[in-house]
Amino acid sequence: MSDKNSLKAMDAKAKGLAKEVNGIAPLDLESCSRDAIPKDWEIDSVMGDILMCRYVDENESGEVMRDGVWVPLNMVQHLWRVVEVMKVGPQASENMNEGDFLMIPSSRGIPGVSKGGDKLIFINEPRVFAKVVKSA
Repeated sequence: MSDKNSLKAMDAKAKGLAKEVNGIAPLDLESCSRDAIPKDWEIDSVMGDILMCRYVDENESGEVMRDGVWVPLNMVQHLWRVVEVMKVGPQASENMNEGDFLMIPSSRGIPGVSKGGDKLIFINEPRVFAKVVKSA
């Protein structure tokens, strides 16, 4: 790595910013989370190890169900979320399937993209912590 690139990476790290990868600037996740998928296009597939999921633990008011109680999402800093897999990228492992329920950290992926009333998240498979089932 050149001295100039080293300094840029150190400066970005000091500021808490994601670094460039292969010359491509990191996504601004905050701005992406407000974007809606165009109504006149359907997502046919996702690339790489990306999973397209929909949140299943949130109501229309933006509250998350925890231990039988609806908690406002903005009241919780770090939260495990439950999502249902809708699309699986070709490089994801064979044990990831459409319809699986997963537990993911709320601070990862590109959340909040809406399509047809569903709140979606795009997340890389390595950020998934577990497959889950609803307990009785």
